[in-house]
Amino acid sequence: MEKDPKVAIIILNWNGFSDTIRCLNSLVKLNYSDFRVVLVDNGSDGDEGDRIKEMFPDVHLIRNSVNKGFAEGNNDGIKWAVENNFGYVWILNNDTVVDKNSLKKQIACFSGKNVGVVGSKIKITGGERIWSKGIDLIRISIVPPGIAFFSNIDEGKKDTADRSRREMKYISGCSMMFRTDLENIFFSDKFFAYCEDMELCLRIRREGCRLVYEPGSVVYHKATRSSGGHKFNEITAYYGYRNKIIFIRDAFGLYVLLLLMPFYAACFLRDIAKTVLFYDRKKILIRAMMKGFIDGARYILR
Repeated sequence: MEKDPKVAIIILNWNGFSDTIRCLNSLVKLNYSDFRVVLVDNGSDGDEGDRIKEMFPDVHLIRNSVNKGFAEGNNDGIKWAVENNFGYVWILNNDTVVDKNSLKKQIACFSGKNVGVVGSKIKITGGERIWSKGIDLIRISIVPPGIAFFSNIDEGKKDTADRSRREMKYISGCSMMFRTDLENIFFSDKFFAYCEDMELCLRIRREGCRLVYEPGSVVYHKATRSSGGHKFNEITAYYGYRNKIIFIRDAFGLYVLLLLMPFYAACFLRDIAKTVLFYDRKKILIRAMMKGFIDGARYILR
């Protein structure tokens, strides 16, 4: 029987003890023979990393004294995986629970020609609604009318029995597996959090590799339905709006960004209005959104 390739599963924890425990309990049940969980504790309060290590002694623990963000925190785990000769890395959110066959299904995709990254069918925990099958850079819809930037594919739709793999341009960092022999495997630290997954996907595609969505790899994500499937707080408000501008500027150039800015600004004003109407802590969130937008605009002028 052919041996399973070595996979490092990187879980980033930042004050998410209960979610991380649920995630690790699901990983124990994986139908796969050769994987190691790498827990990167990003400066959590109360020695969470050590407490989790006591409960799961086989986990390799990396302790960071401060919150280094999604990008740099995961990079610490990726570096360890490369140094220890793992052929594949699976970046997985700590607030997920995985199906027992999810890893085996993803690994099977790499037998395809030039496959560099594989993503999962990510469903919202507790139901049959989709959270993401990948990411659209720009989506224009007729019903309801509007334009969206950086939106999850099929978010909120009822799950269907789709069985066909298909190529994607962007895979969500909530569940992203890639080969470690690629030239580009580290997230850019300029993003801290949000859009770093899309930027890495773009570099890997430009390396000549394909990105594939595997519907048989099912991951359940603890998304907040009331906020459109996202945990909307000051961090997401600031980095979300800042990093979209930075990503478009660096990936496609100033002229493309200037062409898209009127549409992006309209979406930004729409989101400000939604925040005023539907969210608590409105002033704090709007202040963070405004600062993110302004800092992104300043980046253009560098």
